[in-house]
Formats: sequence, C-alpha cells, structure tokens
Amino acid sequence: ATEEIDVPSIEAALRVYYDGSSSQEMRRDAMEYLRQCQTRVPGQYILESCLHSEMPEAWLFGIDTAVQSVEGGVADSAARLKMRHVLLAYISNRIPSFATIPSYLSSKIATALAAIVKLDFPDYWPTAFCDLSSILSSEVEKEILLRFFAYLNDTIAHSELSNGWTPEERERGQSVKDAMKEEAIPTFLSLISTTITASPRLTETALFALKGFIEWIDISLVMEPNMLSLLFSICHARDADAAIASTGCLQEVITKKMHHNKKIAILSTLSLPSKLPFSEDARTQSLASIFCYGLIELVQSFEKALSCEAEKEYADSCFSMMEAYAARCMQYIGDDRMDVMAFGVEAIAYFVSKTKMMMGDERQDIVWTRVQAITTTCLARMVAPEGFTFDDEEEDEERFSSIRKELMAVLGNIGRLIPDYTKEQMLSLMKEFLQEGSSMLQLEAALYVCYHAGEIFRSEVEDLSGGFFHDCMVLIFKQAATYTASPTISMYFECVARYGTFFAYDLSSLPVLLGQFFSPYGMYHSEKKVRERVTYLFTRITKVKPICEGLTHYLRDITSHLMPVIDGDKKGDRLASKLSDQTKQSLFDAFSTIAVASLLRTHESGLSVDNVTGLVVSIIRTIASALEAPADTCEPWMLSGLLSSLCGVSRPFDRLVSSGNWRDIEDARSTIASSFYSTYPVVLSILSTYASSLNGDVDREAVQSKAFAYLHRLVDILEDQALPPLITAFPQLLQKVDVRGFLSCLVFFNQIVSKFKVNSAAFVKSIFFIVANRICNDVERLISNNSESPSSEVEREIREVRRTFGLFLYASAANEVLILLIQENHGVETMFFEQNSSYLMV
Repeated sequence: ATEEIDVPSIEAALRVYYDGSSSQEMRRDAMEYLRQCQTRVPGQYILESCLHSEMPEAWLFGIDTAVQSVEGGVADSAARLKMRHVLLAYISNRIPSFATIPSYLSSKIATALAAIVKLDFPDYWPTAFCDLSSILSSEVEKEILLRFFAYLNDTIAHSELSNGWTPEERERGQSVKDAMKEEAIPTFLSLISTTITASPRLTETALFALKGFIEWIDISLVMEPNMLSLLFSICHARDADAAIASTGCLQEVITKKMHHNKKIAILSTLSLPSKLPFSEDARTQSLASIFCYGLIELVQSFEKALSCEAEKEYADSCFSMMEAYAARCMQYIGDDRMDVMAFGVEAIAYFVSKTKMMMGDERQDIVWTRVQAITTTCLARMVAPEGFTFDDEEEDEERFSSIRKELMAVLGNIGRLIPDYTKEQMLSLMKEFLQEGSSMLQLEAALYVCYHAGEIFRSEVEDLSGGFFHDCMVLIFKQAATYTASPTISMYFECVARYGTFFAYDLSSLPVLLGQFFSPYGMYHSEKKVRERVTYLFTRITKVKPICEGLTHYLRDITSHLMPVIDGDKKGDRLASKLSDQTKQSLFDAFSTIAVASLLRTHESGLSVDNVTGLVVSIIRTIASALEAPADTCEPWMLSGLLSSLCGVSRPFDRLVSSGNWRDIEDARSTIASSFYSTYPVVLSILSTYASSLNGDVDREAVQSKAFAYLHRLVDILEDQALPPLITAFPQLLQKVDVRGFLSCLVFFNQIVSKFKVNSAAFVKSIFFIVANRICNDVERLISNNSESPSSEVEREIREVRRTFGLFLYASAANEVLILLIQENHGVETMFFEQNSSYLMV
C-alpha cells in the first residue's frame, strides 16, 4: 500500500491548495486528488508516508487522515496499532529537533492520540498512559501531552451525559475515566506542576487542560497548597491571558458540585476577596465572573445550612463571606464595561432575591445596611456611560438597556422589602438630576427611574393627589423645558401617559401640557419614531376621563393643530410625512373623544353647542376639500389617509346617536347633517373612480373599503336624509364595480333596508333590477369561465355572491319593500324571478 502513495504529488497538491494565488479550479482539483488518496489508501499508510516528508502541511494531512479513519470507524485495531507506533516514533525522533511547532499541528497530534486511546485503552493499549508519559524530554512534547489530556477529557468527561453514544460507548468512556483516576491523573498533575510556569504558551495550555479535569477529579488534588499557590501566583502575573485562564480554574473549583458544607469550607480556604484584589485591566471580566458565581454559590449554601440548626457554624461562616463577595460585586456594577457590569448585576440580583431569609435577629442590621448600599449603587448605575445616545443600535447600548432592566428588577425586590427607603432614594436621585445643567444622560436616568417605579409601586399609581408619584411628577413637569434630546423627550411623555391622573388634580397645567404635545419637541418632532410615539401617548391621556373633560376647554386649540395635519396631505408640504395614517386615525379618535365630552358638557366647557359643532364641521370641510382633488390623480395612500381622518371626525356623532344622546343636542343636528351631507358627492366620486380594482391593487381596495365604511356611518348619523344622493349615485356605480366591490355594495344596501324599512322603497327600486341582473351575470360568468375545474377561490366567490344577494332579498321581503315593488310593477318582477330562478334559488 505504501508503494501506491506518491508523497511528492501529495506535497504538490497541498502547495496548490494552500497557495493563495491558485485559482478556484486549481484548488478544487488539488482537493479532489487528496480525497482520492484518502479513499484509495488506508489511513495508517498515508500517516507513515507523510510524516517522512519535510513539509508541515504534509504532516498535517497525514495526521488528519488518520484521525478521520479512527473516528469514522474505518481503522481496525491493527491499523490503530500501526498509527500509534508511527505517531510515538515521530514524537520521539522528530519533535525534539524543533524548538517549537505550530499550535494547530500539536493540537492535531494530540487529537489523533486521544481518538486512539479512547478506543484502545485498556483492551488494546493497556500501557497507554505509561507510554505517553515517557515522551517528556522537550517543551513541545509536553505541550502535545497536555493537549492530549485536554482532548481526551473533552471526549470522556461527560460520557454519562452523551446522548449520541450507545450504551457500549458510554461504558467504555466511563472505564477510561475510572482508569485515568488511578494511572493518568497523578502523571497529569505532575506534568501540570512542572509546566504551569514554564512559558506563556505552556502555562495557558496547562491551565486549559486543568480546568477540564477539575469538574470530576478529587477536589483535594487541586486544593493541595502548592497547586493553589501556583494558581494564585499566575492570577497576579503580568500575562493577562494566563491570569484569566488561572481564574477560570478557580471558578471551576467554586462551582464544582459538592455538599454545601464542603463548599463553604473550600470557599473559606480559598479566601478569594483577600487574594484576588480588585483590578481594572484585561482580567477584570474573569474576576467579575468568579465573584459573581462565588456569591451565588454562597447564597445557595447559606440557604441550605440555615435550614439545619446543627450547621449554624457553617451558616455564620458563609454569611460573613457573602458580605465580602457582595461588596466586590457592587464594585463591578459600577464598571462601564458591559460584560463586567452584567456579572455584578446578576450576582446582586440573586443576592437580593434571597435577602428575606437572611433577616435573622443577629444578622438583620448587617443585611439592612447592605441592602441600602445596593439601592444606592443600583440607582447610581441608572446613568448610562458617557457617549451613549440611545439612538444607535450598538451592541453596548443594547446590553446596557438589558442590564438596566435587571437593575430595576433588583430595586423592585428591595422596594417590596423596604418601600419607604427605596422611594426616598429614588426621589433623591430625581432631585439631584432634574436640574438645569444636568447632562442628557442624567435627565434620562431620572425619567427612566420615575417611569419604571410605577411597575414597583403599582398600587400608588391610581391616586396622584399626593404622595410619592405626585412629588415625582411635580419634579419632572417643572423641568420639562430641559428635555430637548430624543431619549429624554420620549421618556418624559411616557411618564406623562403613565401618571396622567396627576393632571386631573392640577388642571391648570393642561395648557402647558398641550403646548408640549403640540410642539417641535412633541408631535412635530423631526424624528418619525418620536412624533409617532408622542401622538399615541396623547391619545392615551385623552382616555383618562378627568383629563378628557379638562381638555374640552381647549377644543379650539386642539382643532387648530388638526387642520395643518389635514392640509399637509393636500399640499404635499413637510407636514404630509409627519404622521402615519394609523397615527392620524388615533389622533382623530382622541379628538372625537374630546368632542363628545364637549357636546355633553357644553355648559361647563365654556363652548356652546354651535362652537363645538362649528369646530367639528370645519375639520370635516377641510378634509372634504382635500378629497376634492381629481380622484384619478391622487395617490391611493393619500385618499386612504384622508378617508380614515373623515371616519375619525364623524365618530363622535356616531357615538352620540348610538348612545341615545342625540336628542340632547337637537339644535346642532341640522348643521352637522349639512356638513356630512356635503361630503357625499366627494366620497361617491372616489368610489366611482376606484370602482374597478386594477390588478388586485391593495391600495385601491383600501380606499374603496374606507369609503364604504364612511357611508355606513353617514347612514347611521343622517338617517333618511342619507337616501336621496344614493338614489342618484348607485345605479351608475353598480355598473362599474368588480365582484368584490359589488359585494360591498350589497352589504351597504342591506344596512339601508334594515334601517329604513319601507322608507327605503324608492332607493331599492332604483337599484333592484341592476343588482339582480349583476347577480345573474356575475354568477354565470364565473361558472362559464371556470366550468372545467373551478378553483376553491372561485367557488367561494360564487357562494358569497349568492349568499349576500339572498340576505338582500330577505331584508327586502321582511321589511315589506319587495311586496311594494311587486304591487307597483306587477308582472315585471314575476317575469324576472321566473327567468332567473335557477340562479336565485340555489
């Protein structure tokens, strides 16, 4: 087999493959040749031949081929025997001549040895660890052996948890693990002790290997004084990477599963707070991690020890250590590096969540003091680091937002434990930051705390006549002029919406508040997301009944701000993009709410019925004017937005009619009816223009749908005054609409017949035959066009046409409209029914 291996050709292929100047085709051909070699020749022979090369890439190719052969189950025991002899000879004869080799090569050699040992020890290679321990003459050999132990450990350490393993593989992994405890671990630890300070590269490799073993070897082997001394000395070394690796080993020690009393004893022996001082260099994150998990382990051990009277001594020792760990974690909360801060917050959050159990008589004062210090630390940390804008989607800003939520959760736990102190500290922070000269970040932090405090003290949010939240709102409202940056503007209006009832007790502030909403820092802000949010929050506060009633005094001012929003759509100026259609609809809903309140409270609002009606009518006329632009030249989205606005403004009268309060404002009815009446030609013109939906254009369908929605509302408001324009418009409209538009017409007709009964006879007469003929024609067309294999959509459309027309016939018959038509036109309708019964009676 070795005669079939052309090593020079393999080397040539490898040169082509690793040469950056080679074309993709050349590299692909080279790789194909190498794969053919791996398929044609057993792995042990490729390994032997390639290790005689002088080219490192050939060594790597040979070793990688051997690994694939072993892990793929291709190499039998004889092949593996050959491989290990070749590898050991290579390590003994060639490696000592190198001062160093690439880490990827030492890793690949170690991986190959680990794969063989996993399968051959102890049955086929009982002296594996003894044989490998003999290759320690050079630093490179020691590195390979350390990596071998690390990779073997990764393979077998979790054998009992390896879901992909067969029972036989789990059993073999466990047997290797048991044998290592007796034969390999002493060699491994001896190797660790001699290499851990030899060189930076060996130190990191040794620590990496040690960290993996700590989880399952006897902890006393690591807690041996000399080993601990080495680990702590590396933690203080100048080499930050080695220090971080050493800290990782210590973290494995403190998180290792064991009885809580033993855990407390080990943490006491380690005495980490005194041996690992606070630092602000590259190793800070690893230190934060070890103290975070250390505090969590201590709290869990304390909880278990506390439950047993006999373990009081352990509980006392544990409590003392918790104090030191908590103090260190609080320092990490103050770090501006997000990863470091996150560790501190995680640990303190867990500590605070378990605080209640620590309230024993002899410990209460200490815990109280610590919790108060945590409150102060968490509040101080609410201020974002310098340079944060909250406008960028940077990773650090997202992390800080997430961490700050966790801090508020900590304050929530403390607030439930000591509410008065927590509120006192929050108010103190707001007083400190809500001042002229404070930075944007300080203002934003104060507003953030105020807003989220409502989630902690929910029961106090409803009544803002006094108390904590009243004082908070007095502070933030007083400094409203300083909120000029987007984050502070948004957070301020969020607070206004959440604590809106504050203004119900201070109605004199409403004019100022309205000015803030309708300002360049509010609804007219330059940033779309800010103005959209502020507008939505305005609609929220109008739902608070006392505020809504207070706003009735300023209906004229509110109306004056609605006008340019409407005009902007018509003129195409910069206001056209200020608010989305959805937000405009919400704004008109808010206006509707205030208008209804005004109409019902005209004697209190200072406005007469005519005043209120006049304001509403002026808005309706402005919208109608905007709609009068030639409908076929208007963008569908613009018409859709204006029709939404029209529906919004008509809502208060619709509500009054449905609530039975119409009689209370009978004097205004004619004026309102006249203004709505004037919009009829415009809306019907739009319906006519967009009667046929071109290629299923969604925007056109939306326009048609909203126009019909408005007509439905006008019928409710205008009652029988709504009929005359419809008698003129719909006969022509019915000739143009497509099937979906026709169905919308039928639904509208059903509403008219059901509402006006016999009084709708003239209207029904004007459209009845057109409707009936369209039914027959549409059904016949749909059936004939799809006679071979009608789709489910076509079948659904046919059923919907017939069903809706059936409802129209039923409404006409039930309300005595149909009988009037038959009496007036005897024989015509009868003939119609006889001719078209095959369609109508289905």
